[in-house]
Amino acid sequence: MSLADRYCVLVSARAHRPALSPRQAIKELHERAANAIEPDLIGALIAAVGLFPPGAYVRLANGETAIVVRRLLDPKHPTVYALHQDTSPPYETPKKRLTGSRPDFEIVADVKPEAVRVKIEPDKLWPPSAVGDPSSADPPP
Repeated sequence: MSLADRYCVLVSARAHRPALSPRQAIKELHERAANAIEPDLIGALIAAVGLFPPGAYVRLANGETAIVVRRLLDPKHPTVYALHQDTSPPYETPKKRLTGSRPDFEIVADVKPEAVRVKIEPDKLWPPSAVGDPSSADPPP
């Protein structure tokens, strides 16, 4: 619980510092707590949260800014939707990218939310049926 609490503190903005990206927070926890926290616990945190949790913004090798929509077994290669390329206008429809499938879809950097030039409607990326909306479930027999 203590490790999860420390992680939450690092990824949340504070009056004296901006929020860290999830990947930076994991790195900092690992470096700061090398002797105080069991490495297995850091591994468990990465397995549970991922290096790029859903909702994190990232830059791809091809210059696209994308949002993570799904963690996969490999924490370095989540599924993302590309929102726009460098200075070009935002895509009309976000483009799905499998970050482990091609070198140009690799994640090369974290992106701060305030640097993203497009507003995302969460239900376009995560429809209610995908997140366990009880109203979308089949009625009981």
